[in-house]
Amino acid sequence: MLEFDEDISTTKTTSDDQCNFLDRKSILHFKDENFNGKTYDALESKIKKHYEDRKDIEIEFKSFNNYKKIEIIITINFKKEDEYYHLTENFKKDFKELYGKYQD
Repeated sequence: MLEFDEDISTTKTTSDDQCNFLDRKSILHFKDENFNGKTYDALESKIKKHYEDRKDIEIEFKSFNNYKKIEIIITINFKKEDEYYHLTENFKKDFKELYGKYQD
């Protein structure tokens, strides 16, 4: 089952030397410790394709123990005016639903 890992998920804000905002990233870590390795490539491909038009989102998949455990790292890049907290929460909810749909 897909779980959000709060312990290592972070938000990073970057500023220049004059403390001017440059960017903000939410780095989300998900894990599934009971993963069916047969679907790994298809799942990765479908999820990346789903978000391919979103230039503000980067997705990285990692597998462990012969694909029995996966980690998904999602980086969302925000502009200064974005309400990153709410957008991140909405993304997490939508992503879990999408993951469940593609994993079946």
